[in-house]
Amino acid sequence: MATESEKIRELKRLLKQAEQRAEKAEAAARKAQQLASDHQNRYEIQTDCYGQVTAVVMTLMLIVEECRDIPQASRDELRRLVMHFKKELDRIPAISRAFARMFKRGSERIGHDTAKEAEENAGKFAEATASLVRTVKTRTRRMSRTLQTVAQAAAELESKANGNEVLNAAARIANAPEPKTPEDSIGKSMGRQSPNVLTPEKEEDVPGNPTHCPKCNSDRIEIGDFSSQNLRILEDSIKQLSTYRHGSYRQLHCACCGRVSIINPSNRFPVAPGRTLEQAAVVTAGVAWSSGVALHKFKDLTTSAQDQLGHETVHKNVSDWAGTAGADLVAQIGDSLKSEPVVEADGTVMPIGESQGKGVCKDRSSKQQTQASNEAQEDSEQVDQTDSGANVQTRQKDYIEAISTPRGVEHPATIFTLLNGRGQATLENALAGLKPKVLVTDGYAPYSRICAEHNWKRQSCLVHARRKVLDAVMSSSLHQLGRDAELDTTQAIEDAKGKLSSGSAEYLLCIVLQGYCKLYGYEKDNIRQENESPEAWASRVKANRQRLSQPLMDDMDAIMEHLAKQHCKLCRTGGDGEPRYECVDKSDVSDAVTYYMNQRKSFRTFLDDARVPPDTNQVERNNRAVAVLRSAINKMQGRQETERLCIWLSLKETAEANGINDPIKWLTEYGRAWYRYCAEKTLTKEVTDNGRSLNSKLMKFNPGASEGFDYEPWLPWNYAKH
Repeated sequence: MATESEKIRELKRLLKQAEQRAEKAEAAARKAQQLASDHQNRYEIQTDCYGQVTAVVMTLMLIVEECRDIPQASRDELRRLVMHFKKELDRIPAISRAFARMFKRGSERIGHDTAKEAEENAGKFAEATASLVRTVKTRTRRMSRTLQTVAQAAAELESKANGNEVLNAAARIANAPEPKTPEDSIGKSMGRQSPNVLTPEKEEDVPGNPTHCPKCNSDRIEIGDFSSQNLRILEDSIKQLSTYRHGSYRQLHCACCGRVSIINPSNRFPVAPGRTLEQAAVVTAGVAWSSGVALHKFKDLTTSAQDQLGHETVHKNVSDWAGTAGADLVAQIGDSLKSEPVVEADGTVMPIGESQGKGVCKDRSSKQQTQASNEAQEDSEQVDQTDSGANVQTRQKDYIEAISTPRGVEHPATIFTLLNGRGQATLENALAGLKPKVLVTDGYAPYSRICAEHNWKRQSCLVHARRKVLDAVMSSSLHQLGRDAELDTTQAIEDAKGKLSSGSAEYLLCIVLQGYCKLYGYEKDNIRQENESPEAWASRVKANRQRLSQPLMDDMDAIMEHLAKQHCKLCRTGGDGEPRYECVDKSDVSDAVTYYMNQRKSFRTFLDDARVPPDTNQVERNNRAVAVLRSAINKMQGRQETERLCIWLSLKETAEANGINDPIKWLTEYGRAWYRYCAEKTLTKEVTDNGRSLNSKLMKFNPGASEGFDYEPWLPWNYAKH
């Protein structure tokens, strides 16, 4: 039986397909608009562009009807919006048809039957949309019935296996205990809840009682009592990033200890001496940037002409804060990550214009290439021009690597690093200084070689393996079995028995998929309880995995090993000494089996260590902010800008992992304390050594001014306790 997570994954896959179709439809619509505006050529409008958008409407309707997490009030509103969207789409066929006829012979007859055709097309569209929705629901239901039928067939074959180890393994998976269903997933959503009790601000002075009617000026009026209403009012300054204020501070020198202190009652400081943007404004922009909002969009939305800010003012202040105070704090967080026994790592693409030799950084990239080429020539005259240029070639893809602790550790942390490509050497630089016992990654081959060189254990992501199996099952014709099961369950089970007995790869992969579903159901029980000690939790999780998960993994391994004999072949030995396989064809079945066999050993590391998660879900969630920003801006401009973005990402994601609900407050308070320390240390040295006047302004920090600053209270896990 397909679980709720299976249905959600199917919905996500369908949504992705719908988005791709919607992108194609949008491109077709833009092309049609461009053609219609140019009267010098002959144009032809796609009359069925609306058909490509129906997938979006269909997916939205399916989510609204099926997703339990949507509150009832929101469900009604979403249903109303979807229906409104569908009505708007109903007009597309008539518009497309009209434009097409405008550029054909006989277009003078246009308008005779447009309304009638539009009505007919609207009906056809509504019917097509409803048909698509029914198709998706039917396919999902039948696939769920297929998994149930195959599992029941495998369970009944246990007594007839006759020493067939593969059938025995399939039967054991089908008969394995069903995971417990969490209590919070049962029943309907609670819907919208009452908000927290808020204390409204004092109401402004109410004008005196009127004596005449404001419309006819009559004095024959009657006034009722006051009726109260609480409102969330949009402040007038929402479009003003900052208030330009004249502030002053004084410098105090102690003759006893020689320390110079800054007397500043407001405790507001700029990012650096001489700057005009205060810490809170810069931190707000930086946190928004790390949440996926482009800095230029943030500036446009939060500033007005009254602010009188330069084009790059916000960018430079955000970058400088990250390069000074932010970099120091990230270094302290990174030091704690080096002692973690288990870390997760995963990279995501982030194109950079400077690396591609494009955009405003094109000249900078050319200069760096020339300089690197000259240095290579000076180092070795024997290196030819081709080899020396290989290290300075432009590249289309750069990567941001995220390194994170798993859930449930004492000091959660995530560090982002910019990579020059994603080869083994660059990954080793990103992992430098770490000393984990286990590295949790996806199936990328360089990770395997790195773990072998450093004698680390490796846990490969089981979600990636499960996705491969799911693709193989969904691409087959197994949904027909679900249809047959609805008509005749007994006959469908007998057919499934025959397929399993004959070793059908698709049917055996159905059983493997059932194993993954049960495995993750067991993992839901391994969450650490509120008052459970780390030792008791580790002991309980290890016992559960050994009792429930290990037999499942053994049986799934037996099935995949059997399938490997036909669907993949041994080609070589990898850098870690493990065998490497390749696909025998381009089928999804061969791809799923080959992927499993290449990661076979590393899929089982989590069984012996409770601290090791079975997947990279945590670090991939952290990478989501990078993907959101990439979708918004397409690419970064410069490498230094991207490195500063990594600092903001590290601070924001680490704050979230430690339960800091207001990272802006945390980083603002830290930034102000860091600035005060650096300023007072610089002033103390200048006054003591150079006789600096206490009336002169501070223009810059001395080198090493931040040395000796106490970072302990500002580390996220310490700050979250207060």
